[in-house]
Amino acid sequence: MWAQEMQNLAAEIKTGHKDRTARIGGIKRETCNILGAADDYMKGVAAELKEMARELKDFLAESEEKRAADFQVMIKEVKGVVAQIKKTTKGLLADYKTERKEAAEYWVSLGAKKAAPTSEEKKEKKEEK
Repeated sequence: MWAQEMQNLAAEIKTGHKDRTARIGGIKRETCNILGAADDYMKGVAAELKEMARELKDFLAESEEKRAADFQVMIKEVKGVVAQIKKTTKGLLADYKTERKEAAEYWVSLGAKKAAPTSEEKKEKKEEK
């Protein structure tokens, strides 16, 4: 009986060892498959990130070209406005110079007791007629 139990125990240990070895082999294969799938996934993610980085770089380059073109248009408009302001200012200064000259002539004529009518007075007289 004692011998039989020892034989049964030895057989169970052998069988248990084989089962455990088979389970461990399965776990190792499963682990390898999981790691392989994870590696493939990571490679895919890395490829997607590289593609997205390239697309972003292209987008920013195109955007920079568009901003530069828009800036050139805006500068052209600003230069046009500045030119118009210069032209208007030049005209205003010319008008001021003419009016100042007429005023000086008027004051000189008052000093000589000869009042010469200014261009505005001449216009007013014409309107009255």
